Amino acid sequence: MCFAPYRVDLVFAQDVKIKVFGQLDYTINGRTYAWREDGAQPRFADQITTLVTHSVVTAAVEPRATLVLAFDNGGVLRVVEDVSNYECYHLLLGEREIIV
Repeated sequence: MCFAPYRVDLVFAQDVKIKVFGQLDYTINGRTYAWREDGAQPRFADQITTLVTHSVVTAAVEPRATLVLAFDNGGVLRVVEDVSNYECYHLLLGEREIIV
Protein backbone atom coordinates (compact mmCIF):
# COMPACT_ATOMS: atom_id res chain seq x y z
CA MET A 1 0.00 0.00 0.00
CA CYS A 2 1.10 3.51 -0.73
CA PHE A 3 -0.65 6.60 0.61
CA ALA A 4 -0.13 9.85 -1.27
CA PRO A 5 -2.02 13.12 -1.48
CA TYR A 6 -5.21 12.46 -3.45
CA ARG A 7 -4.39 8.78 -4.08
CA VAL A 8 -4.00 5.34 -2.48
CA ASP A 9 -2.21 2.56 -4.35
CA LEU A 10 -2.97 -1.07 -3.55
CA VAL A 11 -0.49 -3.63 -4.86
CA PHE A 12 -1.44 -7.30 -5.00
CA ALA A 13 0.42 -10.39 -6.18
CA GLN A 14 0.79 -11.32 -9.84
CA ASP A 15 1.06 -7.76 -11.19
CA VAL A 16 -2.38 -6.63 -10.00
CA LYS A 17 -2.57 -3.03 -8.79
CA ILE A 18 -5.35 -0.56 -8.03
CA LYS A 19 -4.76 3.19 -7.99
CA VAL A 20 -7.63 4.82 -6.09
CA PHE A 21 -8.36 8.50 -6.76
CA GLY A 22 -11.86 8.63 -5.29
CA GLN A 23 -13.68 6.86 -2.49
CA LEU A 24 -12.33 3.79 -0.69
CA ASP A 25 -14.23 2.10 2.14
CA TYR A 26 -12.99 -0.68 4.38
CA THR A 27 -15.50 -2.54 6.57
CA ILE A 28 -14.38 -4.91 9.32
CA ASN A 29 -16.26 -6.14 12.41
CA GLY A 30 -19.32 -4.04 11.57
CA ARG A 31 -17.41 -0.74 11.31
CA THR A 32 -16.60 1.16 8.12
CA TYR A 33 -13.48 3.29 7.69
CA ALA A 34 -13.37 5.64 4.72
CA TRP A 35 -10.83 7.41 2.55
CA ARG A 36 -11.75 10.16 0.13
CA GLU A 37 -9.51 12.07 -2.25
CA ASP A 38 -9.59 14.95 0.22
CA GLY A 39 -8.46 12.85 3.19
CA ALA A 40 -9.14 9.88 5.44
CA GLN A 41 -11.27 9.32 8.48
CA PRO A 42 -9.29 8.73 11.65
CA ARG A 43 -7.98 5.15 11.94
CA PHE A 44 -8.46 4.38 8.22
CA ALA A 45 -4.75 3.75 7.64
CA ASP A 46 -4.48 1.70 10.85
CA GLN A 47 -7.28 -0.58 9.72
CA ILE A 48 -6.49 -0.95 6.03
CA THR A 49 -2.80 -1.73 6.59
CA THR A 50 -3.83 -4.90 8.44
CA LEU A 51 -4.81 -6.29 5.01
CA VAL A 52 -1.14 -6.72 4.09
CA THR A 53 -1.14 -10.14 5.74
CA HIS A 54 -4.48 -11.27 4.29
CA SER A 55 -5.68 -12.61 0.96
CA VAL A 56 -8.57 -11.72 -1.31
CA VAL A 57 -11.16 -14.52 -1.28
CA THR A 58 -13.75 -12.99 -3.61
CA ALA A 59 -13.99 -10.08 -6.01
CA ALA A 60 -17.19 -8.64 -7.44
CA VAL A 61 -18.53 -5.54 -9.13
CA GLU A 62 -21.58 -3.69 -7.81
CA PRO A 63 -23.88 -1.58 -10.03
CA ARG A 64 -22.03 1.00 -12.10
CA ALA A 65 -18.44 -0.06 -11.42
CA THR A 66 -17.77 -0.28 -7.68
CA LEU A 67 -15.15 -2.97 -7.08
CA VAL A 68 -15.74 -5.10 -3.96
CA LEU A 69 -12.94 -7.24 -2.53
CA ALA A 70 -13.61 -9.61 0.38
CA PHE A 71 -10.63 -10.78 2.44
CA ASP A 72 -9.95 -13.90 4.48
CA ASN A 73 -10.14 -11.88 7.74
CA GLY A 74 -13.79 -10.96 7.07
CA GLY A 75 -12.95 -7.45 5.89
CA VAL A 76 -14.51 -5.94 2.78
CA LEU A 77 -12.82 -3.28 0.69
CA ARG A 78 -15.01 -1.21 -1.65
CA VAL A 79 -13.37 0.87 -4.38
CA VAL A 80 -16.26 3.15 -5.20
CA GLU A 81 -17.09 4.39 -8.67
CA ASP A 82 -18.82 7.68 -7.94
CA VAL A 83 -21.04 9.70 -10.24
CA SER A 84 -18.62 12.53 -11.02
CA ASN A 85 -16.98 13.04 -14.37
CA TYR A 86 -13.51 12.16 -13.09
CA GLU A 87 -11.50 8.96 -12.83
CA CYS A 88 -12.21 7.03 -9.63
CA TYR A 89 -9.66 4.26 -9.94
CA HIS A 90 -7.30 2.50 -12.30
CA LEU A 91 -7.12 -1.28 -12.30
CA LEU A 92 -3.80 -2.57 -13.61
CA LEU A 93 -3.66 -6.23 -14.65
CA GLY A 94 -0.13 -6.85 -15.86
CA GLU A 95 0.28 -4.62 -18.92
CA ARG A 96 -3.47 -3.93 -19.19
CA GLU A 97 -4.93 -0.81 -17.54
CA ILE A 98 -8.64 -0.27 -17.00
CA ILE A 99 -9.66 3.29 -16.09
CA VAL A 100 -12.94 3.72 -14.21
